[in-house]
Amino acid sequence: VIALLLQDKPPVVIPHAQDVAQATNTEVAGLTLHESLRTVAFWKIAIGFFLVSGVVAALIINLIPLLVDRGLDREQAAKIAGAMGIAVLIGRVGIGSLLDRFSGPLVARVLLALCAVGCFTLTLPDLSHAAVIACTLSLGLAAAAEVDLVAFLTSRFFGMRAYGKIYGWQLTAFYIGAALGPLGAGLAFDHFQSYVPTLYFAAASMAFGALVTGSLGNPPRFED
Repeated sequence: VIALLLQDKPPVVIPHAQDVAQATNTEVAGLTLHESLRTVAFWKIAIGFFLVSGVVAALIINLIPLLVDRGLDREQAAKIAGAMGIAVLIGRVGIGSLLDRFSGPLVARVLLALCAVGCFTLTLPDLSHAAVIACTLSLGLAAAAEVDLVAFLTSRFFGMRAYGKIYGWQLTAFYIGAALGPLGAGLAFDHFQSYVPTLYFAAASMAFGALVTGSLGNPPRFED
């Protein structure tokens, strides 16, 4: 599909704009990697999504045993896991639509806060089937948004001048979290013989992620 349908296209150049660009010797707007490393926004995104990616990876990989631990039988847990997959598919498109209409930090704050509430709710005893589904769907939406939000926020807050380098560092932090999260959840279950402590940590991490990414404010204007 990629080979047949995607082709490189020459840039569309407006003659007058080309003359202006050549006259002013403009470059692609944005920060260098060194400049971005000195901003608070860089570390908010990196640390926030380091925790978020770890939590999402840990809970998705352990979702069925986690739901069984919370009182469901394996058949019910498997059906709910399938519902989460649907939430991820819908969330990819829906969250992109939200980012077209609202600020990235606001979307991140709402989605991560919902997931934090869902993780905490799963620690409560005697939950209804509908409540468990709602909590799982909140995790699915967070899973749909996480890596897309990293790319989106990186482009908005640091521009395109060194986007590849900056996004590479952000994605490194993201995937280190995703690698460590499932390991941590497994070790915690071996120690406590329950997923409740993991869910407490997940709720706190999601709340922290919502706090730091939601406090990014408006992105800077790199060009008029």
